[in-house]
Amino acid sequence: MLDVLLVNPSNTLHQYGSNKDMVPIGMLWIAGTMEKAGYSVRILDLEFGQDNLEQALQEDKPRVVGIAGTSVSRFGAFQIAQLAKQVNPNVVTVYGGSHATFTAQDTMEHVPEIDIIVRGEGEESMLEIMQCLDAKSSEYSKILGISYRDNNLILHNEARPRIQDLDGIPTPARHLVDMDQYEMTLDLLNHKAASIITSRGCPINCSFCSASFMFGRTLTTRSAKNVVDEMEHVLTNYDVKGFKVFDSTFTLLRRHAESICDEIIARKLEFPWECEIRVNTVDPPLLEKMRKAGCYLVDFGIESASERVLKRMHKNINLDQVDQVLKWTNDLGISQRAFFTFGHIEETVEDAEITFNYIKERLNKISLLGIGVGIRIYPGTEVERYALSQGYLDGFSWSEPYSSPGNNILSLSENIPTLIQPQLGYEELHAINKKVLTLQARNPRFIIRRILKSHSKADFKRYVGIFKRLVRSWLSNKKKKTA
Repeated sequence: MLDVLLVNPSNTLHQYGSNKDMVPIGMLWIAGTMEKAGYSVRILDLEFGQDNLEQALQEDKPRVVGIAGTSVSRFGAFQIAQLAKQVNPNVVTVYGGSHATFTAQDTMEHVPEIDIIVRGEGEESMLEIMQCLDAKSSEYSKILGISYRDNNLILHNEARPRIQDLDGIPTPARHLVDMDQYEMTLDLLNHKAASIITSRGCPINCSFCSASFMFGRTLTTRSAKNVVDEMEHVLTNYDVKGFKVFDSTFTLLRRHAESICDEIIARKLEFPWECEIRVNTVDPPLLEKMRKAGCYLVDFGIESASERVLKRMHKNINLDQVDQVLKWTNDLGISQRAFFTFGHIEETVEDAEITFNYIKERLNKISLLGIGVGIRIYPGTEVERYALSQGYLDGFSWSEPYSSPGNNILSLSENIPTLIQPQLGYEELHAINKKVLTLQARNPRFIIRRILKSHSKADFKRYVGIFKRLVRSWLSNKKKKTA
């Protein structure tokens, strides 16, 4: 009998494409903690096939089925719990992650097959759940950070304090998955990459993000030795050439970023990596050290060029800082990916035009553009609270079927609501999206990436059409020049 079967639901069930790039690193962290405590663990990533789930449930006979996933894959998570209970009504089903954390009451009201929801960080809570089962007890009242059933009641225990010693958690159990099947590559370099997380938490509280609520508005960090030990282990044992650092902001705590760079340099390691920064957390000396340690690409969110919109989303940056970072990174030879989004709370068409013109003026200074049109409403965010307060989500439940076909043309999942406002509805967002696509169509590399990573047949056809028009335009211009 297996102690714990951890299952990652697939996005392919929801017409949103697959996510075969990303190792479910949070789940691997849970698995490492379970293994260290002596429990047998298996991980099943359904991105790589649905057929083996029922077989695993029947053959492994797990005591606990742990399910993760995102808001997009939530219905797949529910189906996993339902199947687990069909195979064995006595199995304990546990659901965790950001979506589960902020929808605990709603989920448990609508999905009776889920026994326990872990809110926030899961390592310690999962361990205590297993210990409770070892004692043949269903008394969960003392386990912090969980929601559970007691007869017909849904109970929510007090929140669990943040884990302070991240070095004390075993590193992600990558040996439990086939690392070769994940397709993550370093942008611009096309080298095989692995993901790594060096810190948890974010104090910034941007309106569209739930990170600060998921982990609290404090930052906990791993030591440089712990991080670089993991990097060396991955580089030595897997076909990996570099890393994507998936911290909310790698440079939020300067001494943390510097210490990791110093450790890489001291060990004379040479490998490329990218990370996310904030434009108000770096300067030339720090960027230079990062470059020396192998950082070749930094990601940062600009989101909007409207100072009013930036202030409303609590971004806490200004455009002068953005221009400084663009100059510094270009001078140092560090590539950059800048993110822009349209459709924020109280944003207008005029605000969107300001942002669009800002992007056009800086196209030659930015290596990669990440542009999203339409702000998705995720649980736990200020955007969700705003949408509820304005009546935009009347009657909506995260656990009941939902589809918004208008999202398709915006390349957004149908099962996640989009913030649709009187002054910026689907008609305006579609017009903005058309302008954005026209702008991005000038960049063949962008179009090819979108074709390769299309979320649907409609997406694929749209970008193939754009690419064909781009090629025809190039050939026509070339013919005119030679005439």
